[in-house]
Amino acid sequence: MSFSTETKNELARILPDNVNVATSELSGIIKLSGTIQIVGLNKVNIKITTELNSIARKVFKLLKNTLNITTNISVNKNQALKRNNSYVLTITDEMGSIELLKTLGMIENREGFYPVNTVPQNLLFVGEGQGENVDLSEQILSENIIKKKNFSGNELNEKELDKKNKSFGDNEVEEECQNDESIKISENYKSPINYLGESRKAYIRGAFLGSGSISSPNKSYHMEFVTNSEHYANSLKELINSMGFNSKVVPRKNNYIVYLKESEQISDLLSIIGAHNALLNLQNAKVLKEMRNNVNRIVNCETANLSKIVNASVKQIEDINYIQNKIGISKLPNNLQQVAIARLEYEEMSLKELGEILDPPIGKSGVNHRLRKISEIANRLRESDVEKSI
Repeated sequence: MSFSTETKNELARILPDNVNVATSELSGIIKLSGTIQIVGLNKVNIKITTELNSIARKVFKLLKNTLNITTNISVNKNQALKRNNSYVLTITDEMGSIELLKTLGMIENREGFYPVNTVPQNLLFVGEGQGENVDLSEQILSENIIKKKNFSGNELNEKELDKKNKSFGDNEVEEECQNDESIKISENYKSPINYLGESRKAYIRGAFLGSGSISSPNKSYHMEFVTNSEHYANSLKELINSMGFNSKVVPRKNNYIVYLKESEQISDLLSIIGAHNALLNLQNAKVLKEMRNNVNRIVNCETANLSKIVNASVKQIEDINYIQNKIGISKLPNNLQQVAIARLEYEEMSLKELGEILDPPIGKSGVNHRLRKISEIANRLRESDVEKSI
């Protein structure tokens, strides 16, 4: 399982306890993973497609418990390409698809069909003097938008689902969703608690579940949201950056990508949207990567130093042997003789180690100075030989 899938599965387990927050998350998911199908005059169906059954379950629960819409889940198997199954949730016009789109801020709340190709404005802008205390409940929960209906006639037929996909490890997804009372959304719509900040986080979380991905931290640091509109991509970037980030937009084929590259910013965004396990895994990978890089750096440095020592030692021994063959080491001053003999005997030693075995011991710079003198003498002897040969 990829790191991106693990992160999405973790986020899919988060179920908001406030209707404003839940609606914002639904808006992000449907905006980036949903499609609108026109079925007649002012009639549309909404199809939400995902490759993860955990996301399909979450959308089902949010629709049912937030907006009282009971949809159905179908499974499409792609055997030709051997890819994962895809799970499709369909919201028909009879279920209130138009009202849902208005609720989610995806079309304008007026007669006709006028798409909104931005993040919902109530998440981007706050009125003067309102600060973080904006109450979105009247806008989201007006009676003409939320209809208390029972859509049990559209329940998932488990036998049909089983026929379509016997390997669908969650055959009882919808039954589980309908019977799970632990995830009921609180109906305290007029709570004085501020939910605007949470709604913004929830929208980003929904956008990530809809079309986001994150690279394995063992390879690179990259988190992105794939959109099909430059205008919407800039709007999503504005929402993310309003929380202190530095996301950017780049075109890729027919899409526009909102992305983050820095590990610290990715960590902060994972924390904000609630992916705490993914955050810990990223931090662990980052620490291991830094340790590995530090070890490699030290090894490379040591290797370079050893190479330098070996190359210098070879040149010094060559000079000493040349002097020995031409005039003999005994012709050198005593201090140079001592260093020359020590170098011939301990070829692998560094200058510091060589100085420590002399009597009396001398420092690294002293040894280097004497070896340089020996090299000068060897070079003069070579020049003399050249002149004689001419």
